[in-house]
Amino acid sequence: MLEALKRGIPFYNLLGVTGHFDGSDGVLRFKQNFNGYIVRKMGTFHYYPNPLKYRLLNTIKKILRR
Repeated sequence: MLEALKRGIPFYNLLGVTGHFDGSDGVLRFKQNFNGYIVRKMGTFHYYPNPLKYRLLNTIKKILRR
């Protein structure tokens, strides 16, 4: 983080704050101590254009790992 500040990077992401912004886990408060603020972004998701093929490949992978 110090290197980012030294290089003049004005924005960095500490990640790890979920949709629960009540501060109950201490992570939010810890990150706010860096004079940060919350930027809400869309979460991640998985899209499988062919779900049947995906399930078949996953099953084959599970079998071959044994």
